[in-house]
Parts: sequence; structure tokens; C-alpha cells
Amino acid sequence: ERQHLALLEGVLPPRHRSRLQWPWLMAGWLIGALPAAINDQWVFATIATDETFVEEHYTQQIDRLNTGENQVPKHIDQLLKQCKEDEVRHQQDATSRLSSPLPAPLTAWLKIVEWGSRGAVVVARAI
Repeated sequence: ERQHLALLEGVLPPRHRSRLQWPWLMAGWLIGALPAAINDQWVFATIATDETFVEEHYTQQIDRLNTGENQVPKHIDQLLKQCKEDEVRHQQDATSRLSSPLPAPLTAWLKIVEWGSRGAVVVARAI
């Protein structure tokens, strides 16, 4: 994820970067640390849920940037697609390590992760 951030910041002018990097980094740390304190299944399920959201978000961004008159330059389109493919691999790997069924508390946690991710996008777009 740090590599993706560095790659994207390398092509985005400062005015187009998120002003909320510190809260996003803290939230990312928390959604990794809390499941890690419980067990591997919580970690893998959290990764699978988060990466699924991130894949959807990349798809929306790629589609949005490639519609209309102002299409994104090819090198940026390829960079976004490569980052998206990395996320898909992470999601598939995490999913392959899950056992089922998932316990109810874990399912509730995954909803919180999903809602939090969606909420973060709403906040980022508003600022």
C-alpha cells in the first residue's frame, strides 16, 4: 500500500492529493491491528473485504477518468490498472486462506470496515 501511495503521489500534483493522509494512515493501521489482535481469520477476512472495496474504487476511478473529453494519459491509466491488479491478488490470496462460516462478530466487523471505507471516500470527495 505504501508503494501504491508513492506511485500515485509521483504522478498527482499536490493540489490533487488527499489532505487527510494522517487520518487515513491511522485508520489503515487500526483496521490491521485490531484483527491481528484476534486471529488470522479476522486478518484475512478484513484484507479480503478491504481489497474488494479498493478494487471497486479503482474501477470507478479508472472509468471516471476515461470518460468524456479529458481522458487520463495512458501511463496513468496503466498505473491505476496495475495497482488495481495488485489489490485483486491480495483479495484473492486472503480469500483463499479463509475458512467458513465466518462467526457473527467477524461479519459485523467486516460491515464496519466496509462502511468505514465508503464513508472515507465520501469525506475525501467533500474536502
